Amino acid sequence: MAIDLNAPIPAGFEPGLFGPIEIPSSNRKDAPRETRKTSRGTTPMLSWHDFEIPQLLSYADNGDPAAIPVSSEKQAEQALHMFDAARFVEDLTAEQRERKRYVQSLKRDKDRADELARFLGGDLEAEDNFHLWLMRKLEQKKLAIQRKANRLLACSVIARPMDCIDCGLKGYVRWFCGCRYCRYCGDQIFRRLFAKYIRLKEIVERLMGDGGVYSAIVLATFTFTTANLGRMPRSEEIRKFNEDVRKTLRLVCKELSIQSSQFGALWCDEFGGWNDKLQDYNTNLHCHGVWLGPFLPQKLVSAVWSRVRANGDYRVVIEAVPFYHERPDFSRALGHALKYTSKHVSNYSPERLAELELAFNGVRRVHTMGLFYNAKESREEPQTTGAPSCPRCRGRLAYPRNAKLQFVKDLEKEGRVDLEALRKELGQPVNSTESPPPRKPTSSDVANTYRLLLRA
Repeated sequence: MAIDLNAPIPAGFEPGLFGPIEIPSSNRKDAPRETRKTSRGTTPMLSWHDFEIPQLLSYADNGDPAAIPVSSEKQAEQALHMFDAARFVEDLTAEQRERKRYVQSLKRDKDRADELARFLGGDLEAEDNFHLWLMRKLEQKKLAIQRKANRLLACSVIARPMDCIDCGLKGYVRWFCGCRYCRYCGDQIFRRLFAKYIRLKEIVERLMGDGGVYSAIVLATFTFTTANLGRMPRSEEIRKFNEDVRKTLRLVCKELSIQSSQFGALWCDEFGGWNDKLQDYNTNLHCHGVWLGPFLPQKLVSAVWSRVRANGDYRVVIEAVPFYHERPDFSRALGHALKYTSKHVSNYSPERLAELELAFNGVRRVHTMGLFYNAKESREEPQTTGAPSCPRCRGRLAYPRNAKLQFVKDLEKEGRVDLEALRKELGQPVNSTESPPPRKPTSSDVANTYRLLLRA
């Protein structure tokens, strides 16, 4: 069929290779009514103002920290302790580590090569520049700790409103801080960690094979301990402890000719709990971990640990994991290593929880080596990106015009309901648009079950 190139182009069309092409309308009013169903008073996107957290902490006229009474008394005490401790951020910072970071920042800037050379040479002016840089970093760190304390106090007492386009239900979704020693988030953090690392069981089964009791590969738990300093260790001391644990395992593997593809290690840092004799909390830093690989002689590991630490620390405990159905119980070993992430969150005093949050500020608690390091099996499951559905009619939820974070008590005065609480009350899965089909238990289900076992 021949195309007449000289034929006039109708309105609303543009020339194309095989004839005129209709131009889609950019005006929503020109679209069919059924395709432009919206709800008045809603907004499709959030601005940066909608993510601002109310400022709940400040200093009174006499210099004491003060908090707006919006959360529980214990949560407020913990936040106030953290907020006030930020003034002494110099005590929480290791200058030697900051010097290394300053050198790295100079190396990244080619235009400051001369200043780098003068600083490494001990020039007084370059040293003054470093101290100015350090003062700015300390101020930033102080503000970061204060913001974390503010987030802690705002946890679960602020929420974001959401409206259902179809049935008109007005609700809200609570906001959580995600701090590791928060009374509301600690248990959920354990669940996420356990759900993430329980997937390493595939590596355990693959490496151990069907040998069972007679397998050349063992699954064991280990504990590295340090001397009690009589105070809470600083962040730099915790980093040094984890570096020494990693160095010890590497030296032991080198002496036993164990390759990185032949073992997996995972450990979690922990402080002791309440000491009845001292009537105070213990401050002895140690770690609990899981070892998968060839047999490790405890005397050898203890000797290497003592040599690496070079301060009198020597105690290392290695124990075999109990068997379950003729197989080592990896779930039990992993739970033993990770349960300390939330074991005492609900029992510790606010001051103790604040001290733990400050000690682990900027420090990773869970560490991996060998086959467990960055294993594809431990990567997060893909999350659904669809908007949450209405728990009452399964319709679409949208943000209202005023979608900023607000106090729950103010939202409830407007007649809004907690959407997640309503979803649980109706027995619906979280953020689901339809009833899910029967499925196998996921890693999250395993975490929930194991958490109940820990409480039993």
